[in-house]
Amino acid sequence: MVLEEAQKAIEKILADKGVADASERASRARAGMEAAFEEAMVADFDQFLSACDGLPDQNDAHVVAAALKT
Repeated sequence: MVLEEAQKAIEKILADKGVADASERASRARAGMEAAFEEAMVADFDQFLSACDGLPDQNDAHVVAAALKT
């Protein structure tokens, strides 16, 4: 989920600058991050989401849940 958000942000930044292939570049950037930091990928963190209730920004729950799993 974090990389999905990063990809969308990169695409928006590039699109706002008028880059024609913003989506493709953002996809390549994400693929590069996944390849470079393969050992940092966190999956199956859903069971930790309940521990994130009450965060000041509930939209950050997936980040905290991934951190808790690791």
